[in-house]
Amino acid sequence: MSVSLAEARGSSLDELLGVPELRLRLVCASGSALDRPVRWVYTTELVHLGPYLRGGELVCTVGSNLVDQESCDAFVECLRAARVVGLCFGSGDVHRDIPEPLIRACRRSEVPLLELPEGVRFLAITEYLAQQLLSAGVATNAQLTGLTAQLLTAVRQKVSISSLLQMAERELGGRFTLRQPNGRVVGSDPELGAGFESEDVSVPIAEGGRLCWSPDRGDGRGDVDDEALVQIGRVLDIACYEEELEQNGRRERLGLLFELVADGLADVAALFPSFSESGVIAGTVTASVWAPGCAAQLGGRLHAALLGDAPDAVYAVTATAAQVREAAADLSLVCGYGSTVPLIEVGRSISEARACLEIAQRTGEVVGPSKLTSLVGLLEQQPWKRLRPFVDQLLRPVLDHDRRHGTQLLDTLRAFLHHDGNLQETARAQYLHVNTVRNRLGRVAQLSGHDPLSFDGRAALEIAMWARDRSQRRLGSH
Repeated sequence: MSVSLAEARGSSLDELLGVPELRLRLVCASGSALDRPVRWVYTTELVHLGPYLRGGELVCTVGSNLVDQESCDAFVECLRAARVVGLCFGSGDVHRDIPEPLIRACRRSEVPLLELPEGVRFLAITEYLAQQLLSAGVATNAQLTGLTAQLLTAVRQKVSISSLLQMAERELGGRFTLRQPNGRVVGSDPELGAGFESEDVSVPIAEGGRLCWSPDRGDGRGDVDDEALVQIGRVLDIACYEEELEQNGRRERLGLLFELVADGLADVAALFPSFSESGVIAGTVTASVWAPGCAAQLGGRLHAALLGDAPDAVYAVTATAAQVREAAADLSLVCGYGSTVPLIEVGRSISEARACLEIAQRTGEVVGPSKLTSLVGLLEQQPWKRLRPFVDQLLRPVLDHDRRHGTQLLDTLRAFLHHDGNLQETARAQYLHVNTVRNRLGRVAQLSGHDPLSFDGRAALEIAMWARDRSQRRLGSH
């Protein structure tokens, strides 16, 4: 009978609190929360980390980005939604004590909060759990016990999953194949490919993954039973998780580097080694910037891309802009992307992409660099505090006059701007005589201090009208 790895019990928070060398202190918890088993440990400084959690983790952080109640609330809400076992806060590195906003957020969301004192590493918890897994979960079969110990040692040494499968095959015979939770299929020999055959024996691993064993009748070995597969699968689940953690850490470091390059605080040459590792080998590249929290989705879609995960955005560099647009369409995401430039100028493309993302988040579209050269593109990048004076000083007097006297000055001005300053077209659209249009525009000039018939006046009123419309759209969306 197959056994799900999710049913395999690990150490609980209560048990971890009782380990003297860890020196953990319970800050808050409710009900039977301390009895839940810890599947594994995840260390991060991201605030929006939902895509990286599967449930059952003990999340560890020193709180680099937990600076106020808003960031603490967002962080803890991600933990609650992902059904983590608890949060372990390391004191002394960034914060002397656990921030009060974080304690309040954990109590409100009923997320257990533990404190790890200064001088104790998060790695100590990971090592303890790995040892417990080996002690409690290893079958009595001596061969399987030895293999499991070898595999766990190899995981700590960051041996590839393909090599782990090869180790299992040398010991047990046959051929192993692993379908990871993200859909990726890994075999012991990447050159031969990987797949599942009708006579395979397989068991589930965490989060929808599956470990498969195919017999090789020529090697003289017998079958591998479900118990052995479950035990090996448990170790491979850890290996997958460790691989994911390492990848996430690499993306976080690259995210910071992308921002430094875009701000001119780091040389673009610092990115060159990462480009060759990611498979982005091209004479020109395109940078794109996406909303935070979608790095895992992009990683599964943009295979030949350099990804960086920062707290406020996800950065990607691909060979072409077409890859960006296709990924955005497939994932139903909005983003901004910059010009296609030589690799040495990728900083310029990143800066353009960041500006385009601001427009994309307001319009709900994928925005490219051509948008930055339009008036609307320029206005979309401006904060409301810069645009509000145009509305208050130019249009407010016109609106007040219309309200008091029942006139339609603003409607006529809008029609005039819509028809690119053509008086005849405006008169036809408004069913007015052209002289009436002139008179109304003249009154607008008196009230606003800007003549719609002059270039400067018309440009200022165009900005004011656009800013008012954007403000009303925002109010309508709420």
